[in-house]
Amino acid sequence: MVLISEGMTGKQKSIITRYTSKKLIIYIYCIIKYFNKPKKNNMKDTIIQEIWRQYGAALDMLENALDKCPESLWDDENKFWYNAYHCLFFTDYDLTTEPDNFHPPEPYTLSEMDPSGIMPERIYTKAELISYIRHCREKFRKLISSKSHDIFTMRWNNKRRDHTMTEHLLHSMRHIQHHTGQLNMLLGKVDHNLPVWVSQTKSELLSI
Repeated sequence: MVLISEGMTGKQKSIITRYTSKKLIIYIYCIIKYFNKPKKNNMKDTIIQEIWRQYGAALDMLENALDKCPESLWDDENKFWYNAYHCLFFTDYDLTTEPDNFHPPEPYTLSEMDPSGIMPERIYTKAELISYIRHCREKFRKLISSKSHDIFTMRWNNKRRDHTMTEHLLHSMRHIQHHTGQLNMLLGKVDHNLPVWVSQTKSELLSI
């Protein structure tokens, strides 16, 4: 910063005063422009990242339970595979923005929607259901990171529920954890070395 000293002439002082005043005006202008420029909504982005990490962690824990299941438990009287499939079917359904138009990917059918409680046509393999988890994870990624809609203003509704999308995702996450707990209970009957708790998913959401 340039200082005016007593030994300067009047002309020198005038030049320096004009110079420093001009610099100060430019500096203030730059500050005002910086703080008035449009900013990304960081609060929304933070919440989206947090929902991703926790919902993703729920899916990770479900996948860990499936991966841990021995062949002897897969299709015994407790139907480990079916409990996992039921959970995934409705996770897929919950991540559908137009539930009336929902249809699961092949080889799955709409048997879970049948009020008579019919079972799927066949037993699904561990590899198929782990692949279904990954399908749901990518569907969730697209839902919350899409530029074409805002989950904070969306609603999810069918004949039974009418929720904001954010509350609906929390509901869906609770459903995943409920069935993951059941699966871990079944695993605990044959193996006390259960899958560990996942605090946050390590899978990245990428840019939003």
